[in-house]
Amino acid sequence: MRPLLAAIFLLVLGLVPATGAAAGVPAPPARSAAPAVPLAAKSACFGAAARDPRGACRDARLDDFVYPRPTLAARIPNSPCKPVERQAHMNVCGFGAEDATETIALVGDSHASHWRAALDVVAQERGWRGLSMAHTSCPLSKAVRDLEGAERFNACADWKTAVFA
Repeated sequence: MRPLLAAIFLLVLGLVPATGAAAGVPAPPARSAAPAVPLAAKSACFGAAARDPRGACRDARLDDFVYPRPTLAARIPNSPCKPVERQAHMNVCGFGAEDATETIALVGDSHASHWRAALDVVAQERGWRGLSMAHTSCPLSKAVRDLEGAERFNACADWKTAVFA
């Protein structure tokens, strides 16, 4: 992860004390776009539990198990993001809590954008509204990128100008 993105991510997560269902914060909406989770994935050793160095979690059913299957993974969309504002060179979409107490921004290229699903869960839990401004192959930086093709270079430069404005 890029150092600036990591710092922003950690800063954002530490800004507001955690809230929960006891504080009246609704649970995040169910995601119906992902394929149904196979029975093997419901094992106590599925996911992070299998990597926990403190435990000896082992389930032979998971030895050759991959979820989601690579052929399906590309079709699973990122977390929903509702259009908020459209400009000539930049689109802004929103995620998280509708009745927000704080607003966070997720800005950058696909490396930043892939965090939206995780940040959506945090935003829902903490009552935040998230705004996403992303452009593929265009990290947010004042540095000039050496991109092939004038059209691609200009689109990235125009997006950066719009974000900084």
